[in-house]
Amino acid sequence: MEPAHPAQESLIEIEKAGLRARDLVQQILAFSRRQPLRTEILDLREVVTEALKLLRSTLPAGIELLATLATDTPQVVADRTQIHQVLINLGTNAFHAVRGSAHGRIEISMTGVSVNSDPNGKPIGLGLPSGHYARLSVGDNGHGMDEATREHIFDPFFTTKGVGEGTGLGLAVVSGIAQSHGGKISVYSQPDKGTVFHLYLPAAPQTQTGTGQRILYLDDEEVLVRLYARTLERMGYRVRGYTNSHEALAAFNADPSGFDLMVTDLSMPGISGLEVAKEVLRLRPDLPVVLASGYLTQELRAQALAVGIREVLHKPASVDDLLATIKPLLVVAITVPQAVHPIA
Repeated sequence: MEPAHPAQESLIEIEKAGLRARDLVQQILAFSRRQPLRTEILDLREVVTEALKLLRSTLPAGIELLATLATDTPQVVADRTQIHQVLINLGTNAFHAVRGSAHGRIEISMTGVSVNSDPNGKPIGLGLPSGHYARLSVGDNGHGMDEATREHIFDPFFTTKGVGEGTGLGLAVVSGIAQSHGGKISVYSQPDKGTVFHLYLPAAPQTQTGTGQRILYLDDEEVLVRLYARTLERMGYRVRGYTNSHEALAAFNADPSGFDLMVTDLSMPGISGLEVAKEVLRLRPDLPVVLASGYLTQELRAQALAVGIREVLHKPASVDDLLATIKPLLVVAITVPQAVHPIA
């Protein structure tokens, strides 16, 4: 439809609702079955904006909520739900710190920073490897913390809140999320001078779009094959799509060196995607293979890795999810994000 079509606004809201439903199901699976959480290339501005709306709706009118979102902030590879959880946890802690204050203020900001190593290549300062990072900060002008408190705030079950107000797990979870993303959380605070938390997340590699790389795409849903093939071809890739495992294997066997990457759905009728991958990798052990599935368990991931599959993609997957998965497997060049500020 044309951008000005009256239905566009409703379609956008339908898409947002569908994505929220997907994320909710993933959270339920993650807790009940230890389902691996999903990562994607994230524009942090979107996540911060969502968190700000939620925080604003829960804060008393007398507390000032400020945001500074620098345009130089690089994208990151992260789990949207977890980063949202970090912001809500830190924002809630900030609220507790300024609660009762006549001029309570909470500030959320994001920017790009560079981290350097010493001449021997060892991390300095924050203990992070050299590179470019996105920094999310949540600060307040509340009562602050002394050194003894700061030393334990990330310990599980440590809390300074009253009975019934906290479990002592919030900051422990935040620290765990930072580490699982290859980043770090730091804190600066002094009594009566407020507190600021900084979350550092590695910048996502910026790779070129396709330059003619040849992709074999296999899925039993014809609509998905057409959609992904058309989109990938617009991005500069060459795609041969199939909805039948036998036909895909016949095409590959006829020209094993004619492909640079394969994407296959797991639940294929006749020959499963896992079996297709085994046969393909028997002839081309060096070929990057991506396995897509609507239900991913740790056991399935282990099986896929044992076969030689490089990546596992959770369905339903957007075009951006697919591109984020295959790009690192077809890297031809990496560009470094610009306009980042060194840490003093």
